[in-house]
Amino acid sequence: MSRARSAGSGANTMSAPPAPRRWLVACLLMLLACSSGCAALRRGEADTNSRSIGIEIVNPGHEWGYRDFPEAQINAVITLSQDILARHDIPARNVIGHCDVAPERKTDPGELFPWSRLAEKGIGIMPPEIRDGGQLLVATGDEGEAVKSAQLLLKLIGFNSEVNTNWDNKSQLNMTAFQRHFYTRRLDGLVDGGGLQALQMVAEAMKN
Repeated sequence: MSRARSAGSGANTMSAPPAPRRWLVACLLMLLACSSGCAALRRGEADTNSRSIGIEIVNPGHEWGYRDFPEAQINAVITLSQDILARHDIPARNVIGHCDVAPERKTDPGELFPWSRLAEKGIGIMPPEIRDGGQLLVATGDEGEAVKSAQLLLKLIGFNSEVNTNWDNKSQLNMTAFQRHFYTRRLDGLVDGGGLQALQMVAEAMKN
């Protein structure tokens, strides 16, 4: 993986030339400075590392005082991301976070990362804000069609989701990762009406 680092001051540095393979299928742009990399199934590909460019975004993370990302840093990330996407013809939908690739191990860049702001600049995708979460549809250990629908949507989006009609620990971890990125109203891995709506919108956007 080629990597760039964005410091809190807004300074960008490169650790390797950004030259992914032309058949890049997943562009992992959002990594914390402490990240050692990630290799997980993503959109049917087993080796995400060799098909991505990583931007390490300096932040203490959830274990060491997770905090908002400074304005100068986000401006630098936007500039760098736009340059990388343009030079390598990477679609916006392929901009994902570390937690999207390895939900069982990673939480970065996390729920404080301004994904909506990046999406406005053509970096990544974000559904419109959902103001009403509605009722809870899927809880821990639930079974049935509502569970199957949520698992299928997670799979369509790119998570390594098993469709077994049981909302097990893996399903909950996948949904929590989804929430950190696309639906920060809740971060518990459960599915309410708003979360289901967000899943549907993101799955549809991933097709285009």
